[in-house]
Order: sequence, then structure tokens, then C-alpha cells
Amino acid sequence: MKKAIASNSTVSFRIDVDFPKADVDLVLKEMTARGVQSIVPSLLTDGAKIKIDKSKLQDTPSEASVNFCLHWLAGFVNREEMCIVSGRTSSRNRTEEKKTELEKLGIEVIDWYGLMQGTCHLNCEVDSKIFSINLVEQANEIVQDIFDKYICYYEED
Repeated sequence: MKKAIASNSTVSFRIDVDFPKADVDLVLKEMTARGVQSIVPSLLTDGAKIKIDKSKLQDTPSEASVNFCLHWLAGFVNREEMCIVSGRTSSRNRTEEKKTELEKLGIEVIDWYGLMQGTCHLNCEVDSKIFSINLVEQANEIVQDIFDKYICYYEED
């Protein structure tokens, strides 16, 4: 007789969004301009000294627009006022029209990491009973649509 029963209730997966042609140093320059501290010695992160490859600007997203998209997908955007909010109610307590596109599929964004070195990602969780490769593909399409809709790219001067 088994005394312990192993099972799973959720499956976690990560959605990556990459900007392979972006100038990755621009985000570091933006962050240092705002005074964000880095583990890199300040001698190496003087934002004024960071060179930007202007030929890559049209492929480089602004950190703020990436942040907006990540918050949108996680449910931290007031969609009427189009602004990031500091909290949200559980997806279980929201009406269907207030749920995010991912939540309508049963996917919850657990956390996310903003733009750094040309990539960002969302950590997601879904009930193991509905998890499938098709569901992940649908989630990727939703993420792609949101990023295509709201990302702002830099323009060459």
C-alpha cells in the first residue's frame, strides 16, 4: 500500500521575447540615466560614455514600452486609462471581460523579467489538466500580438 501519492496540479513555463537586432547597450544607458544601480562597477557603467549603434535604433525597443507590455500581459494595466497599476485582483475574482488575454486561456503570469541584453520573459503557470503544446502556442501568439501592438522602437536621429 502506498502511503504517499505524487501528483501535479500546475505546469510552469516561460515565454521569451527576444529582440535580436536591438542595441542592448541602450537599455543600460537608459537605466543609468535614471540612477538605477548595477552590480557592474560604476566606472564601467557611466551612461554618458556608453556608445549607441544608431544603425540598430529602429530595431531597439524602449525599456518603458517593453515594461508596459509585460505589465499588460500580467494584468497590471488599467486598460481604460492605459497606465500601469500597482496591484491587481486575482484572476479568479475578475469577470471574464476584465481578465487578460492569457487568463482567458487559463494561464496566469506569475512573474516577469524586463528588458536586458535584448530579451525579456514571462513566467507562466497553468492547470496541468489543460496544459498542452497548443495552449503554449496560443499564449505565444497573444504575447506576440501585444508586443507588436504596443512596442515603441527608437528612430535614428
